[in-house]
Amino acid sequence: MKFDDSLQFHMAYFVVQRSATPPQVLSNVARVAMEEAADGQLGFRKLTEARGVRVGQATTLGQTTTAVATWDNAVWRVAVSPDRVDAIFEAQRYADIRENPVVPASEFVGCASKVCTRMVELLDVEVTRVALVVVAQAIPKDQLEANTEVSRRFLKPEICDAAARGEVTELSARVNRPTKWQLRGAPVGVNRIETLQAREQGGAFVVTWQFDLSTSPLHQGVFEPDQIKDFFEKAAVCVTEELGDLSK
Repeated sequence: MKFDDSLQFHMAYFVVQRSATPPQVLSNVARVAMEEAADGQLGFRKLTEARGVRVGQATTLGQTTTAVATWDNAVWRVAVSPDRVDAIFEAQRYADIRENPVVPASEFVGCASKVCTRMVELLDVEVTRVALVVVAQAIPKDQLEANTEVSRRFLKPEICDAAARGEVTELSARVNRPTKWQLRGAPVGVNRIETLQAREQGGAFVVTWQFDLSTSPLHQGVFEPDQIKDFFEKAAVCVTEELGDLSK
């Protein structure tokens, strides 16, 4: 099964403020970071031409409301708030527009990390956690193929057999394989969470794969720029390997 219906890369920095950040500052940080760090790379130039920065509100866990500055075009969505910085890239859509092969994870990491790092520099914050999340989708020929793909990758033989016989209507699986990475000589716990789901969507069956690489929330301390760079370089290699295995 080819996971070529959509492919999204998502980089996130979780941050802690040293001082309060007014909404207008978020907007200015967003604009400056784009112009200085990523002008013309992977469609960012079109981003600035298409839309200005919008400042809205977001609610966390149904309680805390904070300002969020966002901007987007056909392939990018970038957001900055007082507690996190995000860059999301629609890799498959970009490839279709450009009629080129899909951008590798390493190229996205190189571009997005410049933007995120620049926003962190402009904000008075410290980075406490980082993550790279990849989401890919495939359109199977029918429900049987969808469920078989999920069961083949994760589940015990009897579930796989039931899926192959068409006895399963919906299937999802999630696994976390935590590990430790050396980030510039310091051991850091890393979650490797893989999710695969087969379900009906808009009258068709869709198989969605998500791979979430993130530093453990139990990690104590602040990540330095060279550690963040090391994490995303390792994450890009890991994602590339998993995407390769997914396409087999």
